[in-house]
Amino acid sequence: MEPLGVAIIGAGGISAGHAESFGQFGDQVKVIAFTDSDVAKAKARAAEFQAPLAATDYEPLLQRDDIQIISICSPPFHHFQVIVDSLQAGKHVLCEKPVVLSLAQLETVENWVRQSGKCFGGAFQWRFGTGVQQVKDLYDQGFLGKLIYATSNLFWHRTQEYFDVDWRNTWEKSGGGIIFTLACHGLDALIYMLGDITEVAATMAALKYPIEIEDTGSAILRFRNGALGAINATVTAHQQRSRLGVIGTELEAISADDPYGLAYLPWELRSVNPEQQRRALAFLAERRYEFVPASHRRLVQDFVTAIRAGRQPAVDTAEIRRSLQVLTAIYKSNRIGKKVELPISRDDAFYYGLNPHN
Repeated sequence: MEPLGVAIIGAGGISAGHAESFGQFGDQVKVIAFTDSDVAKAKARAAEFQAPLAATDYEPLLQRDDIQIISICSPPFHHFQVIVDSLQAGKHVLCEKPVVLSLAQLETVENWVRQSGKCFGGAFQWRFGTGVQQVKDLYDQGFLGKLIYATSNLFWHRTQEYFDVDWRNTWEKSGGGIIFTLACHGLDALIYMLGDITEVAATMAALKYPIEIEDTGSAILRFRNGALGAINATVTAHQQRSRLGVIGTELEAISADDPYGLAYLPWELRSVNPEQQRRALAFLAERRYEFVPASHRRLVQDFVTAIRAGRQPAVDTAEIRRSLQVLTAIYKSNRIGKKVELPISRDDAFYYGLNPHN
């Protein structure tokens, strides 16, 4: 079996996670190149992971026969063109979140995925966390009973220096604020575990930092199954923490509050009925789940396996659309000051961006 060559576009912090995750395949997958607008960063990453090439421009790499995978770790505004160029060149593509900046861009990506026949995946790795998978299985098997309420709280700390990076502080380059770029992981995990969301009501603002986009926001959710939920996020917290929680009529499940590892750690199960709690714990014990540290490894494993099997990865364009629909509705609700029902259609200005001018 010929090895798969990888070019990683963008040499920031997240690129190391991608490179390390591709490295789990040994000789079957080889990181060939890193690119970055700062060539020194690309060279440093290339040296770190023994990649033979470092460059500022990704386009020449698309012509190389020894590169089959483009792994995109560049800023959000850069994603769309790299995705389209890569698919047109016949490459498989894995892209960091936020994958694209609008539903319209995603529709174009979907068209190119169909035309190219190549694999395309989004980096929503919380879905692969063992804690999240356990709660999904408990819900699917009926242990939670009727779903009542679910929450995702992201209380992180970011400095002014973080937002001084130009692509992190504007609509044009980041697409949206912390709901879009950070809290999207918790939202995606809720959708994965519990099903689609049909309406939202949201409010957000830049309350601490002088930026165009929000540093704090909240959204009330209505799930298709009738349950309510909430997303709360800020990057002004003094102690970083995140938490997911799910409440059903028979059982509730609460994650750890580790800001980055909550999806991967065991969740606490509670019930007013001790026997229900015992049954749920016994169900999980029988399945012998393997807990692994937070990383992209399982996401990348699924992506490479999908390429070898000739299928789309688990987080394909359809799954990306589920989350992006809700995120779009959140920003629309904040703008118009009203509840918004899903889906967002093509005749809606927000289909083409989270900050339409009209």
